[in-house]
Amino acid sequence: YTRHYPNGVYNIYVRVANGGGSPGSGGLFGLVTSGVGGSSQTVSNIGGYSPPNTGGWQNWVWTPIKDASGNLSTITLTTNESPETFRVNMPNSGNVELYMLMPKDTTLPTVTGLYPNGTNFFERTNRLTFTANSSSGIATTNIGLTVNGTNAWSLLTFTGSADSWFVSCPLQNDTPYSVSIGVTNNAGITYAISVVFDTFSSTYYTWESADFDYTSFNGVPGQYFDNPQIDKYNQLGATPGIDENEVTGGASLGNDLYRTDDTNNVPSALFADLIIDTQPQGDLPRAQFGTNATWLLQYFGYGDFANYTRHYPAGSYNVWGRFKNGCPTATQETLWQVTGGWGTADQQTNFLGAWTLPSEGWGPWYWAELTTTNATPEPVTVTLNGNTNTLVIGSSLLNDGNNCNVGFLMLVPTGTALNLTASYSAGNITISFPTVVGQSYQVVSKSTLNAAAWVAVPGSPPVSGNGSVESVQYAIPATPGAVFYAVEVVQ
Repeated sequence: YTRHYPNGVYNIYVRVANGGGSPGSGGLFGLVTSGVGGSSQTVSNIGGYSPPNTGGWQNWVWTPIKDASGNLSTITLTTNESPETFRVNMPNSGNVELYMLMPKDTTLPTVTGLYPNGTNFFERTNRLTFTANSSSGIATTNIGLTVNGTNAWSLLTFTGSADSWFVSCPLQNDTPYSVSIGVTNNAGITYAISVVFDTFSSTYYTWESADFDYTSFNGVPGQYFDNPQIDKYNQLGATPGIDENEVTGGASLGNDLYRTDDTNNVPSALFADLIIDTQPQGDLPRAQFGTNATWLLQYFGYGDFANYTRHYPAGSYNVWGRFKNGCPTATQETLWQVTGGWGTADQQTNFLGAWTLPSEGWGPWYWAELTTTNATPEPVTVTLNGNTNTLVIGSSLLNDGNNCNVGFLMLVPTGTALNLTASYSAGNITISFPTVVGQSYQVVSKSTLNAAAWVAVPGSPPVSGNGSVESVQYAIPATPGAVFYAVEVVQ
């Protein structure tokens, strides 16, 4: 949209209608900064919006354009002598009637510097932080935070002043979070945002659901690649009943955009249209994929399975996965380990656990942890020896008529308690502790257990885990008094 827009500082609103029954994935609003009128344009992102369900395709509402922290996006237009060009990308943004520039209200409360903010996976940190701002002033009692459904105000720390509070809240590693922030300034105006994010490590071992075992061009099933896996399985076929199995009716010729329905590398007696559909995943970006697409298993339900043969890293793990379930009720997917009959139609398996998947629509992806299937589910620990293993994603144990989409799976090292040992010699203390690959450890100390916080021992960098016992040595302080030591997992 190219115009001579008026000078000023503005917020942007869009008039939308959405009768789709659930919020749309939204539109992106940007300013074209170069290449106007050509096929190669550079766009500076201003913000986006997600149209609410308005109850009909002609029921119109105003929706603001917001930035990544949930603030009203601001655009400054400094000249109307030359035209400016706005670009709107609308993948699923409802019906759009008009856009409006509204002069910015500078008294509105805003939140800046929010982290984690859910724009990427693996935002590993032990603190949620943000700054709450308003020229009208904000009382700390009017800054609210809900973490995974629990009021967390008592955990907050505040520094700064009434017009700009820096807020911090502790987080745990290896946890998915759903957080809601509310800020009301002294003029009674409220800001609110909800974000979802995780604090897993980007170093954890993952594998893609669409990268199930393949059948070679001479008809040998059970073939696989170790990491790196990106696009390794592109256009490779598989043998139904051995590499994978599709019985829920979701598979059809032409729906496999990543794996193939082509029978060139599948024995002619088998039906290629029984290969599980693989479609674009559309989840958050992951750095290791760059601009490469990620893929999902579509309509994965009762009777379906997919084999994943790898040299998985040795260790004990909890298993997390990314899923969608848009069916009317909750369902589950299961994890098994092949114990015999590799590469044949007669595979023996050992049941490991299940992911329970609530019904949350076909829009959002969410994390689920592998658990037991008893009345009080508990996280399952899977121990791998570093040799070649075949893990199998299976369907629900019961034919509940549901199916789901499967994204990627991840091995998270178990939170085994650190059994510290210490020894003293010639004025030095040596502290030893077991480590796990993919985690880092920081030795901390305090002079009294009543002190507010543990402090990293000076000159003590984090120790990278390698699966063995690590030791660090420190000189005992010359000042008389007690010193207490601890080890924290920091990554």
